[in-house]
Amino acid sequence: MVKDLLKKIDKDWLSKHSGTVIIILLAVALCLYFLFSGTSAENDVKASESVNPEEYSEYLESRLKDVIGRVSGVGKCEIMVLLKEHGTKVYAVEEKVSESSSTDGTSNRFQGDSLTEKNYVLIQSQSNEYPVQITEYLPEISGIVVVCQGGDLSTVKNEITELISALTGLPSNRIHISRMGR
Repeated sequence: MVKDLLKKIDKDWLSKHSGTVIIILLAVALCLYFLFSGTSAENDVKASESVNPEEYSEYLESRLKDVIGRVSGVGKCEIMVLLKEHGTKVYAVEEKVSESSSTDGTSNRFQGDSLTEKNYVLIQSQSNEYPVQITEYLPEISGIVVVCQGGDLSTVKNEITELISALTGLPSNRIHISRMGR
């Protein structure tokens, strides 16, 4: 009799609170997922190490050479990409704002001060702590030099300049095209 009563209470309670139970189960599942996937956090951090500027520059040069080399009249070409910086990483920061206030006894003016404390959000993997990286900005391109066989032709120069500008967003005054020596 008690068992039947408990089953009935459980069924009644479950039917009334089914949405809550589903949300709780999803929350528990997410917690378990993050708990067990946390063992690979060290690999995730290592995989997100910063972009090597030389490799990035070489990659851009190779891609641009492939595209520019197909333009009519260019012929053989060499490309150099100049970078401004090494790129930047943005890390998650937790901010705590402490506010204090006081009143001036004579004029009853209210004065408030706030102090902001910023700390990096850290994840722990085994015995190490790592900052949580939100995003990484690639190194900025400061200029591109193209040396090609058709570099003395104004139509080829214009075509290459427009192409590079469209692909990189670089203004034309930061793109230089020269004719390759024989």
